[in-house]
Amino acid sequence: MRPSADEASRNISLAVALLAIAVPVGAAHLWLIVRSLADPAEASTGVRHQYLNLWVAFALLVVLFSGQAAFSAQVATPGADVTIQASILVVAAIVGAVAAWWISRTPPASPQPRIRGAVVVMLVAMAVAAFSVANAASGAGGMWQNARLPLTPVGPSLRGPNVNFEVLRQRYQEGAFGSGLLIAGLALTIWSFGFAWQRRWTEARDRLAYALLGYGAGVAVLLIGLPFAINGATRFARDTAQISAFITAWPPLAAGLLLVLVHATFLLRDRGRNGHPAITTTRLLLAFPALVGLGLSVAGLGVVWHGLLERDVVTAAHLTDDLVLGTILSITGLAAYVPGWLAFDLRTSAESAVRRFYLFTVVCLALVGGLVSGVVILYSAITALARVGDRDAPLTALTGILPAVLLAAVFAAHLVLLLSDQRRTRATETPAADPLMALLEDVRAGRVSVETAVARLRAPGS
Repeated sequence: MRPSADEASRNISLAVALLAIAVPVGAAHLWLIVRSLADPAEASTGVRHQYLNLWVAFALLVVLFSGQAAFSAQVATPGADVTIQASILVVAAIVGAVAAWWISRTPPASPQPRIRGAVVVMLVAMAVAAFSVANAASGAGGMWQNARLPLTPVGPSLRGPNVNFEVLRQRYQEGAFGSGLLIAGLALTIWSFGFAWQRRWTEARDRLAYALLGYGAGVAVLLIGLPFAINGATRFARDTAQISAFITAWPPLAAGLLLVLVHATFLLRDRGRNGHPAITTTRLLLAFPALVGLGLSVAGLGVVWHGLLERDVVTAAHLTDDLVLGTILSITGLAAYVPGWLAFDLRTSAESAVRRFYLFTVVCLALVGGLVSGVVILYSAITALARVGDRDAPLTALTGILPAVLLAAVFAAHLVLLLSDQRRTRATETPAADPLMALLEDVRAGRVSVETAVARLRAPGS
């Protein structure tokens, strides 16, 4: 659809008005900046490079989001007008390129602004890529479902004279798959720019923190999605009409797999070069699966316990689904926790900061979870006894008992390990007693007289 002549005139008038203000203001600032570059100290100052790196980060993110909008519009409506998005993308790319060239011509005194800007770009780009991959996986699942099963008829109230909702649904799923792949590719491209922007500073703490955040999020999403995928596959194997239970687990699996692959590779690439011993990175890689697996085990047993309590009020099929899901959650959690913890324990000692952090994290999470479960149990029990709450209050109170007990056991076991490590660390770090300080302490306590102490100090070899 072509814009009208009036609309084109308005657009041109707006552009002229903006340029009339922006060009003089930008030229004045550019003249001041170029003039100050004659001073080397001014050219390398931290404030200037924070500003320039902020422009690079901002430009890359604008390229990402404008490209995302253009791909979404083009996939949703083939032949759609994406001139505005393309114009914004080009201008942002030019601004980012100029800022990057400026940074290269005036080396900064510190690389910290550049590293932080790059980490922000990588973080946002990877989040967009993960969501886009999940969207593509959802679209692929819908397309596979449509290919295997007939479409669910749409009710007469939703039908229109010129609308075929079945075809519209198919096109939506195909569009979700196509746009998801395109946007994920664009986001990973922007991510690669951010990675190249800070690749030289492998010992930066912000870089390590970003990699651990992405890896931890990926492990959590992947391990949580995996039991639901296995449960959905078993339901689909029993009844092909249960295909939706299988494909709904595809998005978290796809997003988690992307996050784990990228950030585990990142950590392994920097292993031994990130300012820490290589064994530290290995411990961190093992700690996350163990932590998430332990939580999944507790959650799975809680689901089984809840299903058993509801066996008299739900159908047999519903009870079977709950028991199977809880069992799969527990097995998956144990499969991640047991090898992860054994390998982690084998490679750590009482002095390890990673071990202390892991144990402290488990203790804190188990304490918080146990307290919340205890409050729910107590509140439900009181309302049930007073007959003022919901009729399901007794069942709610009983449901929380097993998770509370399991969390209390986890809390106690890891607290014992934490305190034991602290005692062993203190025993090994106890410094040897200073003879002079010991003698002065004896004099202060009255066990040795002043004259005797002076004689000892004057004795040969003292």
